[in-house]
Amino acid sequence: MNAKNLFASTAILALLTSSVAFASDNQNKAQRFKAELTALNSSGVVAEVKLKLRDDKLNVKIEASGLEPGRIHPQHIHGHDDASINADCPTLIADVDGDNLVSVTEGLPNYGPIVLPLTPFDLVDDEGNLYYRTSISIDPSQLQALHNRAIVMHGMSVNGTYIPSLPIACGQLKSND
Repeated sequence: MNAKNLFASTAILALLTSSVAFASDNQNKAQRFKAELTALNSSGVVAEVKLKLRDDKLNVKIEASGLEPGRIHPQHIHGHDDASINADCPTLIADVDGDNLVSVTEGLPNYGPIVLPLTPFDLVDDEGNLYYRTSISIDPSQLQALHNRAIVMHGMSVNGTYIPSLPIACGQLKSND
């Protein structure tokens, strides 16, 4: 092989190697999502959620305020079985029993069933704030179409009784790439 052919072969090999490495890097690129949660059931709760999904790891960050101090407020990713249907947040129109509260069951047509609980659930601090960080190992197919999902936080006292399942904040996940 002459020097000219050797140079051309080396250049082509280098180009192919860099293309494979680029494709591999893009395949393993993290997907990022965020949600701005707004109050449900006049809770006054607001929250910001950030998710980063890479391979089988879902990193979750939640900063929330307006929660009941010293309580656990479960949070979940909700979505419909058909991932092409957007999960959204209910309004008071969803209150079918007329108690001026949207229960979990009344909200299901909007946000769908739980797709993934964001566990462990942490206690809220004395000022009603939650600074939540976790990393969850998941089956990536479990969270197909994250952009069509919603995050729902739960837990509020009504007439002196704490109801851990009552939805208190909700927001749609949106791509943050």
